[in-house]
Amino acid sequence: MGWRVKMSTKVLFGVMLVICGGVFVAVNACAAQATQSGNPGLIEPHVIDISIFERNKTRTEAEIVADLGNDAAIVRSACVQELGRRDAVNRKDAVAELLTDGVEFVRLRAALVLVEMGDDRGLPVLRKTVAAEGAPILHRMDAAIGLCKLGHDDGVAFAKQHLSSSNSLVRKEAVEVVSRSKDATAGYAALAGTAMDTNQSVRWGSVKRLGEMGSPRAVELLVAFSTDQDAVIRSAVARALVKTGMCDAVPVLLGMLSDASRSVAVDASAALTDLTGHAEFDTPVSAYHAAAQGTLRDGWLAWWEQNKTNYPAGHKVTEPSEPTQ
Repeated sequence: MGWRVKMSTKVLFGVMLVICGGVFVAVNACAAQATQSGNPGLIEPHVIDISIFERNKTRTEAEIVADLGNDAAIVRSACVQELGRRDAVNRKDAVAELLTDGVEFVRLRAALVLVEMGDDRGLPVLRKTVAAEGAPILHRMDAAIGLCKLGHDDGVAFAKQHLSSSNSLVRKEAVEVVSRSKDATAGYAALAGTAMDTNQSVRWGSVKRLGEMGSPRAVELLVAFSTDQDAVIRSAVARALVKTGMCDAVPVLLGMLSDASRSVAVDASAALTDLTGHAEFDTPVSAYHAAAQGTLRDGWLAWWEQNKTNYPAGHKVTEPSEPTQ
């Protein structure tokens, strides 16, 4: 019996090695194929070690900065990203030094982090990346988003060419680029076009972006997503409506209180509270019960009848100092 267990363990270990080795070879094969083909792929020619990014979260800022000079490009990139995550604006000069790094994706990461820090020194890198036909598509999309955040539409034409891409990641980023352009009409049209997209991530990205745009038109488009077949998307709509800060969002959220998913109804109620300062339930989780959902909805509708004149369409919600009664 002991012999069988020992042999089984050895066999299992061997199988695991073969599987892991196969995955490693497959990833590198895909990367090589993407790099060598005339059509730039989405996979960079290296294997990303996620543990690097996780480890950085526990390191001191000084340790992160010291590793900006690490021999491994992926480590340098991860350190730049971590400084961006921490919004370490006092380290902008250290990040800017990597704008001349010998590796393209490190230069791009530095430029994008600087954009988030309110620094435009990475502008030349972003423009060069967008124009580089040999660069990975997603790198060019990231650069285009960065340019839009700086007020430049250099990458919008490129993004429009990929709005119907067969790759969901490309579609998602292309829509974001166009939505950030100076052409608001084109931006809203691109976002509206994703309401029927088959990929959840694409629809979720559009919902999030509409929330950030915070306008009556954004609220109108979120209505289409509020009936999405996926409850996750509908809940995201509730959060996005709060993000808009628009009075127009209140009636939409009231309608979502009747959602077939009680989880979405609870999220809509919480969103209404965040938006108006009024709370119908002390313990929102109780609304997960079918009978309570109707009570929750009726309570909100009664409140709305008494307070709707305080929420004129087309205006931002005035943040209440205390919950309304």
